[in-house]
Amino acid sequence: MGRMLTAKALRPAQPPRPAPPPQPAAAPIPAPPRMSSKAEPANPARKIAFYAGLVFLFIRLGVVPEILFALTNTNTPILYIFGLPAIIGALLTGGLIRALRYRTGLLWLLFYGWMALAVPFSSWTGGSWGRVIDYGRFELPMLFVVGGLASTWSEVRAMFYVIACAAGFNLFTARLFGGMSNGRMNLTEMSGTLGNPNDLASQLLLVLPFVLYVIFERKNMAVRVALFSAIAYGMYLIFGTASRGGMVALAFAFLVFLLTANRSQRMTAVAGGAVLALTLPLFLPALTMNRLGTVFGENNLEAEESSADRSYLFQQSVRYTLQHPLFGIGPDQFPNFEGKESQRKGWHGIWHATHCTYTQVSSECGIPALLFFAGGIVSALLLVARLYKKAKQRAAHSIANACLCYLLGMSGFLMAIAFLSNAYTLHLPTMVGLAISISFAGARELDRSADRVEKSVPQFA
Repeated sequence: MGRMLTAKALRPAQPPRPAPPPQPAAAPIPAPPRMSSKAEPANPARKIAFYAGLVFLFIRLGVVPEILFALTNTNTPILYIFGLPAIIGALLTGGLIRALRYRTGLLWLLFYGWMALAVPFSSWTGGSWGRVIDYGRFELPMLFVVGGLASTWSEVRAMFYVIACAAGFNLFTARLFGGMSNGRMNLTEMSGTLGNPNDLASQLLLVLPFVLYVIFERKNMAVRVALFSAIAYGMYLIFGTASRGGMVALAFAFLVFLLTANRSQRMTAVAGGAVLALTLPLFLPALTMNRLGTVFGENNLEAEESSADRSYLFQQSVRYTLQHPLFGIGPDQFPNFEGKESQRKGWHGIWHATHCTYTQVSSECGIPALLFFAGGIVSALLLVARLYKKAKQRAAHSIANACLCYLLGMSGFLMAIAFLSNAYTLHLPTMVGLAISISFAGARELDRSADRVEKSVPQFA
């Protein structure tokens, strides 16, 4: 007998099971295009306006028209050649709308509006109208040019570099026209923006931190040494003006830097400050040191007389503020009002501006104008301070350094103008506009950097 067949062996043969059809491979998901600070729709008109705005910014902060007039005794149209395209471009490409979307820009426009409202109540309507018109033509547009044309972080960096170049040009101007008179550095052949020693000190306090930003950005040691030398020369000029307000403002800016910078930056600042403190007195005239020393109790007749006049003007500005709280005595009318009031009382009068920017605004335009003015400044500082904190958290060094240098320049300048009458100059509209651009472009750059990091992380099903 053969082997017994099993039930499995008696089953008919089954055809082979067909193999499952091959599944089509999943199509790869294309990676999204990499975003950068330059990835936005091209707008040739905005680009042209932006580059015209850069030149316009250099011309204004470099006080180029005043220098050309001092050299040629002729007014040149250079301001209009570059200013008009920049202003028109800012208006037509949305710069005005963007600036007004920020509380900062809106508050500054309200300040200007209240200044205009104060004109009918002015002690001299004609003079106040002239000031309001000039401010609207030459100073206020800086808010929209600087705050409305830069759309990317690279364009904001370009603005910082231009302001640094303007600082270098200011130093060259001081070298070309500067000279000592009664122990004070004066630009003897110039008037206007840089002619007064106190104004020269405040200008340098504002723009020199932008040179520091270039130092942070550049890694070439020769470039850094050259730029540090420029800053050292700027410090010499600030002390050389014998401006006590400038010296106080410089100390305040130094304190702000120590409180906000990182550890290595603080150590560098302390070392550099020690070197300057030890070497600058060796190069400054004794009369300059004596005038600066009045802050610490030294005697100087001219400085004491100046302090008495400043104290009187400040007290008068506070009195006029309380007497005319809503609309003030009229934009730019403090010298005339004080002088005429003094003459009616049988005094000679000083016929000078307030020597305090903040009470200049309140006494000439009213307390509401001061609230808009101060609110615009504080809002600008908060915009940049918030971005600075976020940039440090994300290790965005270029943005953090830019914010730091902006805050440094503004802190020194805002302290300096507490002893000056700079309510209607170009500086604050320019810096308020720059805060808007920093916040707008910096926030976009941080968001794009976060997107790039997120998309670079592998995704697992």
